Amino acid sequence: MSDADWDRAEIARQLRQTVHDFNNLLSVILNGAQFALEELAIEDRDLEMMKESLEDVQLATRKAREEIRRLAELGRALAPQTE
Repeated sequence: MSDADWDRAEIARQLRQTVHDFNNLLSVILNGAQFALEELAIEDRDLEMMKESLEDVQLATRKAREEIRRLAELGRALAPQTE
């Protein structure tokens, strides 16, 4: 395997891992938001649980932003080099 092939294989591996991590973060965001919405619909709601759920959404969103940054870096690595 040439160095270029190895580099592409490593980039592909990193990209798959990043996509997987990002998908997990989106699940946390969606589930946290859904839970908070359900808590709002309950007359005798637990505001502490809703607060924790929204904090989870906030944390997952920050992590998702970092994953997007990693995807952008991978995209730059894959871009053809211009001289």
